[in-house]
Amino acid sequence: MIDAATANRIADAVTRVPGVAAMYRGAYGELALLYPGTRVYGLKLIDGTLNIHIVASLRACRDTDVDKPALETLAEAAAIAATEVSGLDVRVVVSDIIE
Repeated sequence: MIDAATANRIADAVTRVPGVAAMYRGAYGELALLYPGTRVYGLKLIDGTLNIHIVASLRACRDTDVDKPALETLAEAAAIAATEVSGLDVRVVVSDIIE
């Protein structure tokens, strides 16, 4: 199980990765870890795997004209989450893309 503080740290760190525009909530907000009185969107724990659903940005580096490869963005997001959780597999899913 992932506590709320850890889930929030993961979501905050992942959204700071260049190329990640936001955490993806799902069509009806169903992609979230639920906690008493709150939820952390974009994270879903299924059978020992932490799925991180992101909205990717076509312009990976917001302040430059240089694009970072998408796989590099995904690897960076997964590495950040892996440092916060142990014993869980981490999978990053691009659930939406914006310009």
